[in-house]
Amino acid sequence: MISFIIFIFILSLLILIHEWGHFFAARKTDVSVEFFSLGFGPIIFKKNIKNTQFQICLVPFGGYIKMAGDNFEEYQGRPEEYLSKTPGQRARIILCGPLFNYLMAFFCFWIVYAIGYPYLSSKVGQIIDGFGAKEAGIISGDVIVAVDDRSVESWEELQKIIYKKRGDDTVRIKVLRDRETLLFNVRIKEKEIPQILGDK
Repeated sequence: MISFIIFIFILSLLILIHEWGHFFAARKTDVSVEFFSLGFGPIIFKKNIKNTQFQICLVPFGGYIKMAGDNFEEYQGRPEEYLSKTPGQRARIILCGPLFNYLMAFFCFWIVYAIGYPYLSSKVGQIIDGFGAKEAGIISGDVIVAVDDRSVESWEELQKIIYKKRGDDTVRIKVLRDRETLLFNVRIKEKEIPQILGDK
């Protein structure tokens, strides 16, 4: 349930930034924006600001902005309508949606590089039932210091070694437990796990 909520939050943020790009460009081009909607279906919240109705709808999988005169059935030739603008101006409005997504991605990567990646040590946390570590005798709190006689200090280093193995291979794990060094032969096991989007 928590993973689904996080997925909805991230999706909504991407949609919001995308539609805000269209909205920003439309306003800068003096195009009237009638609706700015996050989601589809029944409206659960709405507020009118400067002739635009901002709304949040029940179904969170999408969003849109509705510009005045953005289709030929409604177009009346007024200067504030979308179809009254030049092809270059209309193209700028369309392109600013994905452009804002690219700018957001650039900003996120900049933040990550500025503060650094979270460092995961090689200390064992949860032990999963039915897998080799528990069967071999490794327990929560053990600190893995070597895999197949190769020293490791982080979880990433450990993964790089183990991911090269195949199912049913055995790795030699050296751990520190209460200042005591212990050795374990751990059999690799493989398992398919479904992701939130349905892939495995």
